[in-house]
Amino acid sequence: MSHFSPEDRLTIARRVAEMLALPHMICRRRRCRRNGRCWYHFAASKEPCCLNNLNASQYAIFEELRADTEHVASRWRLLTLPHGTSSVTKEVRELSIDILYRLLGKANRGRFTEWRRKRALEMAPRPAKPVPVPAPLPALAPVSVARQAVDWSELEFETAETTVPLIRVL
Repeated sequence: MSHFSPEDRLTIARRVAEMLALPHMICRRRRCRRNGRCWYHFAASKEPCCLNNLNASQYAIFEELRADTEHVASRWRLLTLPHGTSSVTKEVRELSIDILYRLLGKANRGRFTEWRRKRALEMAPRPAKPVPVPAPLPALAPVSVARQAVDWSELEFETAETTVPLIRVL
């Protein structure tokens, strides 16, 4: 179970729904569709009303994103968020971080932005190891080529009709 209060869980659920464009695309409430934000929720379950309109696979995606957002929200201050060892995909993790950025107050945004930069540097692809270049081959001694004088009048050019001396063709 999460250590978040029901109101915190509702806020996270609303922001996840907004990131997935559920209020605009799926919600049947006019105010939610027009504003693109979740305004209504069920009192008992503390979930946005638009979740009722999702099928099972869509709801599973929503729950995965909400669970990861709660995980990131509980761990970012310690700067011990494991990257690469979790079971969520990179896209889900990046969405969770974006949702959390919008949830934070102004007092924590500077520290969170610093954490995001540090994380981006750690996750940046490292340059590949350089390929060793083989040693250059020793230079070859220049070979002198004696030019022979060519008698152009003796060369002949063959055509389909006859054989014509080359000088007459050029």
